Amino acid sequence: MTRFLRSGVVISGLIAAMPLTQANDSEDYATLLEWVRVEKQISEERADWNADKAILLDLIRVLEEESKLLDDHLTSIQEEASEVGDRKDSLEQRSVAIEQELTAFNEYLTANTEALVAQTQMWPRPILKDVEEDLESLNKAPSDANESLAHAKTWLSLFRETHTYQNQVVVHEEMITLDDDQPWAVNEIYFGFAGGFWTTPDGERGGRIIPEDAGWRTSSEPELAPFATRLIDISKRREAAAAIEMPLSTQ
Repeated sequence: MTRFLRSGVVISGLIAAMPLTQANDSEDYATLLEWVRVEKQISEERADWNADKAILLDLIRVLEEESKLLDDHLTSIQEEASEVGDRKDSLEQRSVAIEQELTAFNEYLTANTEALVAQTQMWPRPILKDVEEDLESLNKAPSDANESLAHAKTWLSLFRETHTYQNQVVVHEEMITLDDDQPWAVNEIYFGFAGGFWTTPDGERGGRIIPEDAGWRTSSEPELAPFATRLIDISKRREAAAAIEMPLSTQ
């Protein structure tokens, strides 16, 4: 634009300085006007180009910023993908370790199922009656790791129940065979795993319930029937609580 204005001033001066006859010379005048038009067009196009150039520079700057943001986002995604891969590897390693532990546990249960079931015979009869169905499912050794896990949960539940039972007084009705080889319906009272007493409903027969390695043994001691009956009545709150002298046994 400066060039155009400067040229315009020079041309205006030239035209003003020319004699009228020379200024009206058609060929020179036309050439001069064409030169002015071209210079004006060049100036306008240069101005347009400068404006377009500024726009392009702004666009390039915006694209460069967006490109940087995309690069940063891509880097973040790659880092997250790497972390996911590491977590996946860790989970796979844990899965393998768990599978190995389950296999080892399955082998242990397979080898010791019979011994574990045998130990349950030392549990008081009330417990055995309550867990009868569970014990039937445990009599067979597990066939795979999943079944071992199911057995383990069942065993854990049973042991928790027996642990709770150790601190309880339980009254239980049972059919037992006495020394006359006849089945009798009796009432039993257990003091956890420490032992207990039994009596017939008529109070004529009674005795002790004694824990042994092979299970529980029932002794026949008729003189203990009133004592056992009183303990059961107190436990069922049919009689007020009282201090009772525990009979001693040398068996």
